[in-house]
Amino acid sequence: MKHYVTKSERLFVGRVIIGVATAALCASALLATDRVYWTDRQTGRIERAGLDGADRTVLLQKVVPAGIAVDRLGARIYWTEQAPARIRRAGLDGGQIEDLVTVGLVEPDDIELDTLRGKMYWSEPAANRISRANLDGSNPELLYVFSGGAPTGLAIDVAAGMLYWTDAACGCILRGPLDGGLAETLVSGMFQPFDIELDVAGGEMYWTEPNAGVLRKANLDGSQVEFVFAASAIGPAGLGLDLREEFMYFTDPHTLRVSRISFDLSIFETVADSGLREPYRLALELTRGDPGDMNCDGALNGADIDPFFLALGDPLGYVARFPRCDIGNADVNGDRRVNGADIDVFFACLAAGACP
Repeated sequence: MKHYVTKSERLFVGRVIIGVATAALCASALLATDRVYWTDRQTGRIERAGLDGADRTVLLQKVVPAGIAVDRLGARIYWTEQAPARIRRAGLDGGQIEDLVTVGLVEPDDIELDTLRGKMYWSEPAANRISRANLDGSNPELLYVFSGGAPTGLAIDVAAGMLYWTDAACGCILRGPLDGGLAETLVSGMFQPFDIELDVAGGEMYWTEPNAGVLRKANLDGSQVEFVFAASAIGPAGLGLDLREEFMYFTDPHTLRVSRISFDLSIFETVADSGLREPYRLALELTRGDPGDMNCDGALNGADIDPFFLALGDPLGYVARFPRCDIGNADVNGDRRVNGADIDVFFACLAAGACP
């Protein structure tokens, strides 16, 4: 018995073919780009390199940068400058520079992004305050002001809606709601803590104390404080965590290096050293899983369907359920957005067992 292909079947096959072709055309945009970015206040540069130090590139010069953050999906870097005081952003290659905030700042230091809510947060230790604005610099808001405090490093728990920060003046680690409100002291008695990073899935926070040569960690509620490592010859400052490969990256203004050390302390490597004069803060651009692998189990299959639609419909819910995955894995069409335009390509990838 002959089967005549219906119009709906032709349309479905056509959509799958178009989806596969689109995914193939966008493959170059989905290639893994795991890199480390850092600022150097003395050279006035922003540089980047592969996680092993390869392909080191100067992105920007004569900008006197301090803090830095990376929006991988949006393909932008954000940074603070202290003289003149301003917050700026550019493409990942250093092009298309934009001034975002240029008034009302006092030596802005660290900067962190909450791209799901469209916000950026920054610290101003010289003014004893933490503020935020939209990612384009609009609607600036003062969130926290401290009498005698000096908030420095920032970290965000996106799913819980909490901001964590170090305070060099009180030797404390604190946290409070992303919208502002009551701040809670989690850890005290530290020696000028500088930068902080979170492992939300592991329930831990890490911070540096460069003038003590110390990197410590504790539970997110501040309990069980312990040394990760201590070495008088080095001074870990800016900090980044690669939780997938289990490496800690840090700038070291004492030895003038950017280094990395494995979580088990068995590997200690220099990422960059030549030409550095005051490496200050850093940020990591990391891929976590492959395009379409929404549950990060290493395979693209039916188990990814529900997480994919969760990422589209409830981004914060996705981050809470899959804290070590990257919501950017849903951007299977390579347009650097996660939305309905990814659906057809996702099912084409699913039918093929992988995205090209």
